[in-house]
Order: sequence, then C-alpha cells, then structure tokens
Amino acid sequence: SGDASLAYRLEGHLTTDSGIRSVRLADSFIGRTHLEGTFSRNPENVDVPLVADLRVRTLDLDELQEIFDPVTEFDTVDDRIGFDIPILPSSVPFGNAEIELSIDRLYREAADLTDIRASLDFRHGQLEPSPFSFDYAGTEFQGELALDLRGELPRFALDISGNAGTIDQVLYHEDMIAEARLSADRMEISITSEGATLRQIVKSADLSGRVTNVRWPLELPDSQERLEVRLGEVTLHGPRGEPIVFESEGLVGETPIDLRLVFRDFGRPTGSEGLLAPFRLEARLASTEIDLEGQLTLPITEREFDVNLVVAGQSLSDFAPVIGTDLPPLGPYHLEGRLALNDRLFALQDFSLTLGESDLDGSIEMRRGAGRSQVEARLFSVLTRSRDYLPRLHAIDDSEESPPAESRRTLHDLDSAKLSLEPLQGFDADVALEIERLDTGTGPLEHVSV
Repeated sequence: SGDASLAYRLEGHLTTDSGIRSVRLADSFIGRTHLEGTFSRNPENVDVPLVADLRVRTLDLDELQEIFDPVTEFDTVDDRIGFDIPILPSSVPFGNAEIELSIDRLYREAADLTDIRASLDFRHGQLEPSPFSFDYAGTEFQGELALDLRGELPRFALDISGNAGTIDQVLYHEDMIAEARLSADRMEISITSEGATLRQIVKSADLSGRVTNVRWPLELPDSQERLEVRLGEVTLHGPRGEPIVFESEGLVGETPIDLRLVFRDFGRPTGSEGLLAPFRLEARLASTEIDLEGQLTLPITEREFDVNLVVAGQSLSDFAPVIGTDLPPLGPYHLEGRLALNDRLFALQDFSLTLGESDLDGSIEMRRGAGRSQVEARLFSVLTRSRDYLPRLHAIDDSEESPPAESRRTLHDLDSAKLSLEPLQGFDADVALEIERLDTGTGPLEHVSV
C-alpha cells in the first residue's frame, strides 16, 4: 500500500529440493510484528499441502491492516467497524496447508492475548476443525475453530472453554460490564454462524453454553453491606433467529431465586459508544415475582437502570432479605411502573400499585446532590383502606374476645411508641396526594387531599 510506512526486515534462507521450496525465516519483523519459522510447499502439486511452523513473538493486526486491501471501505464518520460493515471476506478458497502457529503476544486495544497456540488444518478450500488455546487476563482458554469462506456468506463454528475465575476481568476489558466483581468456576460456549457483517453473524448465530458456580457480590443502596448472588449453573441458549436466553437457579443471600434473562436484537444506539441490548428479566424470589423489561447500554453498571418494572407477591416481608432491611407483612401486592436509577436519581414513574384492595398511582422522584436530597411525589388513589396498610391494628379491633398476649403487647408498643421525625431531616419533600375514598374501618372519608 502506498499509504503504509512500516519499517520491515525479512531475513532467511530459501532452498529448492526435488520441486519442494522451503523458506526458513530468522528474526524478521514488519512494524511491531516480529516472527520466525519455516515454510515448505510443492508449487507443482496443489494436493501436497503447504507445511509451516511459525512463531510470532508479537503481532499487531491493526498495524498490519495498513499494508493489505481492506475487506471493505469504511463509510462511518470515525472509520470504526459498525454492525453492518463486512469483517469477513467471501468467495475465498483456502489452499491445502498444515500450520503450527504460536503467538507470544497479540496486541489488542481492549486487552492483549498471550501464549496463543493453534494447529491449523486447511483442506478442500476451508479450515477444518482445528484446536487452539490462549491466555486472557491470566486465564487459559481452549477451543476449536472451523472456517469456510468459499461461499457468498462466510461460515464458521467456534467452541471455547476455560476456567472462569477471572470472567469479570474478561467482561470488563471487553466493555461488557463497568465493574469487575463477578466470578465463576468454568465457562463453555459453542457458536455456529454465517455472515460477513457483525449484524449477520449475530442474527444467524446458534449459541449454547454454560457457566458454573457464578458469584456476584452486590452493594446495597445507602449501605456498607453486600449481598451475594450465587448461581449453581447458568445455561445459555440462542437458536438461530431466536432471542438469547440465560436461565439459572440459585440464592440471593439466603433467599432462593429462579431467573430467566432474555436478550433480543443488539445494535449501536445513535450518539453512543456502547451497544444497546434490549432485554427482559423474569425472576421468582421466594414468593415474589419480578419482571423487568428495558434496554441495557454496554458496559453494564449496577447503578444505572431504566426499565419497565412489574413486581408482585404475597407479602412485602418476603423481599426484606434481598434489600437488607425489615419490611412489613403487607400483601398481596402488585406494582407496575418505570424505574430509572443512577447515582443521582431514583424515579418510579407512571406506577400503579395494588395492595390488598387499595390502589395507588403516580410518580415518585428522589434526586441526590451535594446538598439535601429532593423528593417529589404526585399520587392518586381511588380507594385506600387502612386495613391494607395497618393489618395488625385491624386484626386486634376485629377480635371479639380479649386480645391475646401478643396482641396486647402490640397495643402497648403502639401506645408507648414515640413519633420521630429524624428520618425526614435528610431531605426536602414536595408531595401531593389525592384519595377519592379513604376507609379507616370506622367510616369512609371522601375526596381526601393532602
């Protein structure tokens, strides 16, 4: 390429013996890529494979692409590879070859790969299933790769497995998560696909895999405590043309959880460097059912969400171990709304709550800043029953006999309890509440406005 300006040095020895040509390369380099090895082939007999034993001390693919014609001319503003830019060539048959390849270090923007080893077997114009291994973030991975570029749509199959103790480092370096605190024991993934562009490859991919013994410590909001999520095995299924589904069972703290996470079509959002990942999460936590639907922008962060939310259960107290604080035994309940959460904002917008026979609609926002937090709420209820919010009081009132000892203690505690406004000192609030009918148990109140 006339635009290339890479220093190079090729040193070696060329021999021809009985029609077989051999090249032995000594310490040679092109730019930052340093290599040595041997090549031999018979140019008069195409059935005899090229045989090579190649050692690459350092490999810089980004730099080397300057001396080759690209697969396609980029038409993006910053010449980045987009989802609809071809990254694999087509109609390219391979010659027969047997190549032993070792690469000490492959330079990458995200994180370097080291100790790459591969035995490549090219036959009938394609790469037959060939074993390989490499080291990423201190962990060795093994696998097998097959590649066919002869048709209009390139086809490939990839199997990869390895110790997943540093899976969080892999996801972090590849901009999938924003913080590296995830661990697991082992990971296995299989992919078969066809296509020249990333979008074609993703849409036609047939995925399967599993990750064992996943552990994910979560920080509780406004708390120094951590809650650990433990999943025995996470299975991955993504048949061609279908959404990618993760399923697992495990524990959140000591509470059992079943979950199903579905990712649909991936794409790059306008004006964003990250990938947009539409998802739906269905989980059952004790007697609580959770349904979240929205879009995640990679890298994923624990502290930033904007999702449609559905939470339902028999009692709020079942959810207490998860959030690390006591909750009253109120229920059954059903909550729907949109949840927006980041370091400065907690917003539950356009929500609808049913608690027993009571209802509550509206929006609540809490904004945090350098000074006092600001809370704003606009709430409306057609029917609010005190029985649904204070069931223990009504249980005592409904008793025809003398209250049992536990109820008498409850009454005593309520009589002697002192109202404290201390929790309200940390924020300012602007709250409006409209109730069409308030049932206190002794008689209804109409059109209550606070």
